[in-house]
Amino acid sequence: ACLGFLFWTHCSVTCGRGGQQRGRSCNGISGCAGPSLQTRSCSLIKCDRKGRTSVSTSTYGNWGLWSPWSACTTTCGEGNITRIRLCNNPPPSKGGKGCTGNTRETKPCNNTLCPADGNWGLWSPWSACTTTCGEGNITRIRLCNNPPPSKGGKGCTGNTRETKPCNNTLCPVTGGWTAWNEWSQCSTSCGCIFLCVLPKRFIIVFTFTSISDLCVLSNPCFPGVKCTSKIDGSWECGHCPVGLKGNGTHCEDENEVKGEEERLDYLKWDLIDFVYIFK
Repeated sequence: ACLGFLFWTHCSVTCGRGGQQRGRSCNGISGCAGPSLQTRSCSLIKCDRKGRTSVSTSTYGNWGLWSPWSACTTTCGEGNITRIRLCNNPPPSKGGKGCTGNTRETKPCNNTLCPADGNWGLWSPWSACTTTCGEGNITRIRLCNNPPPSKGGKGCTGNTRETKPCNNTLCPVTGGWTAWNEWSQCSTSCGCIFLCVLPKRFIIVFTFTSISDLCVLSNPCFPGVKCTSKIDGSWECGHCPVGLKGNGTHCEDENEVKGEEERLDYLKWDLIDFVYIFK
């Protein structure tokens, strides 16, 4: 916008027809419409012959008052303000010298800081993988601090965090048993299978091809204990020897400390197949 015009200068002559001027300053950034200086004619008293010859003396020009300072050329940040003055008090005439100095004066003006949009800083290094084995993730971040937004400026556009998968070595896998499959067919097409449950320790499975005297074939009783075979294929052991106690199949010293680990005697079985199944 343009400031108003200043006062008109004095008439350029003391008699007869002369001229006057007035000026104004512009405080807009992109300029103002219209002239900054106006001129008009002025006519004082008529000059007679004596007066006309008397005003032939030259007049030096003199500066008028400075105009008010204009508005700052920017609405934020660094700008300039200006003021002007005219050589019109009085203006030079009849070949007189003009004013010495500048018609315009400018100085900086400090307004409020302009809004500054933010800008991204550098990405951080990638983090360690989130897992020590198997598939995990690594991450990196960045900050909107180069510079940060200020005075109402816009923030940064985009993500502050980036993640991608990391493939480390395969993790150790502990083995595990599957479920038991179905029992296979019997390994013999004929014959008998007998289970003998020995006290506390194990089960013995006997397989043989024909029914015969088990006491002779396997001698299942404790050494020195009488063994009696039965018609149905079973057997029966007699009493343990004197000084020992047990069921005849297994006998132990009566003076043996209770709870001591029981001995396992290896029995020689004249059999086709046998299996020990421990508890």
